[in-house]
Amino acid sequence: MTAVTFLSVLSISMGQMVVALLMIVLGMLVFIFIWKDKRFPLTRQKKRKIPHCDRKDSYLSMDCEMVGVGPQGRKSALARVSIVNWDLEVIFDTYVQVMDRVTDYRTPVSGIRKKDLIGGMNFRLCRQRVESILRGKVIIGHGLENDFNALRYIHPPNMIRDTSQYRPLQRLGVESGKWQSRKLRDLVKEYLGNHTFQQGEHDSIHDAKAVMELYHLFYREWE
Repeated sequence: MTAVTFLSVLSISMGQMVVALLMIVLGMLVFIFIWKDKRFPLTRQKKRKIPHCDRKDSYLSMDCEMVGVGPQGRKSALARVSIVNWDLEVIFDTYVQVMDRVTDYRTPVSGIRKKDLIGGMNFRLCRQRVESILRGKVIIGHGLENDFNALRYIHPPNMIRDTSQYRPLQRLGVESGKWQSRKLRDLVKEYLGNHTFQQGEHDSIHDAKAVMELYHLFYREWE
């Protein structure tokens, strides 16, 4: 075999190898893309369209985060309040000063750390601000009784929409035969297609927005 012939064969072989490698890489990328779509079809969430509502200014969603005070942190104290409107815009969000000594920040659930409460809003002022915002509004939330208790606030029952108490979002207990509340994380996963919600520390803004999005799906039937 002459040198020219050898170089020609070598050139063709290298070209074929490059093409083959490119095909392999392309095939792997396609496989990964398809695998992700089938294995985690809902992790890449599309932005949901906010439904039209003539009375949207009447609806607010609220979520609070609490820390533990007292022995073993069993008693709850308000640490953060977040309120969003119908369009998922944050209209109020603040950390709150805790007058008692915090014995459990409940960080894995609350997302609250000691540094967050430094410079927080005075509880009484926070309560006044929240009361003025919520007055005359329909309030949406999940487990609102806990939030209202932490705020020491009473809202008219007919103006509360609690997704933990809404029958279509509850489940029937197999053993008890009674309707039971479901975790917000499970509802968001099932109805909003968000598989990563509350996988780590909680955030009251994220929770309030998620509850409002759930309400968007059911508000016509609910009202």
